[in-house]
Amino acid sequence: MKTTCFPVLILAASLLLPACSSHDDEKPNREALLAGAVSKTWQFSRLTNDGGEPCLSECSRQNTLIRFYRDGRVESSIYTCDERSCDPSADEYTAKVDGDSGTWRFKNETTLVVGPIELQVVTLTENEFTYQSPPVGPTSRITFVPTDDRALLNRTQLLAGTAPGGKTWKYLKRIVNGVAQPLSPSLQATRFTNRGDGTVTTSYADPSFGSPVAGTWNFGNRESTYTSLRPASGTLPALNMTFTILELTATSFTIRYTDAANRRVELFQVPE
Repeated sequence: MKTTCFPVLILAASLLLPACSSHDDEKPNREALLAGAVSKTWQFSRLTNDGGEPCLSECSRQNTLIRFYRDGRVESSIYTCDERSCDPSADEYTAKVDGDSGTWRFKNETTLVVGPIELQVVTLTENEFTYQSPPVGPTSRITFVPTDDRALLNRTQLLAGTAPGGKTWKYLKRIVNGVAQPLSPSLQATRFTNRGDGTVTTSYADPSFGSPVAGTWNFGNRESTYTSLRPASGTLPALNMTFTILELTATSFTIRYTDAANRRVELFQVPE
């Protein structure tokens, strides 16, 4: 029996860590365990610091992905997650992860090099990949488990999809000054179709509320804000508003603004 250790990268707010494995000659080699036949995607499972386990939202757990390719490439996911479930007293607690790409290689039996960073492996099997951070400060270990090879999208693709017709969102809930408010019939019927070319159409599941209205959208402040512009149409007022992005993943889009009454309004949206 031969014990082999090697590290791995996980970019979840620029955090990288390692993993280690025991195997004999009949089992897959370390490259195959890490990167599969062509590529392999790992999803974040657990982080421990000196034996403790810091709180991370389910959003971060589900969306922190890293993909290793057998040709030596590596890339990680992009997302924005609302972390207030870990600290309900926080007025705003957002994890904005911008992802990265680079190269990887095994330096020796115990060291994986990702870009310029060397990682020390704790476990590497078909079903688990754990590595610990370099020996500077508290000891941290990160564990990943295999997941499907879903697309690693940029923020425009998360919001607008990858099809020419765009991606349609609907309201899930609305919170004003921390208190959930019922959605009006018109808000329940409202749909927003964002496209990758920066156009957006506001329409209604119930056409009695009005006709579709075309507008534009864009990101600002390093993709941490979302601006929507549209002309007035019928009873629909003109809109030129910038929102703070609290969460943006393939399955959730949460934005915040302050209304004319100085109330903090949060709008939660999900794909149609």
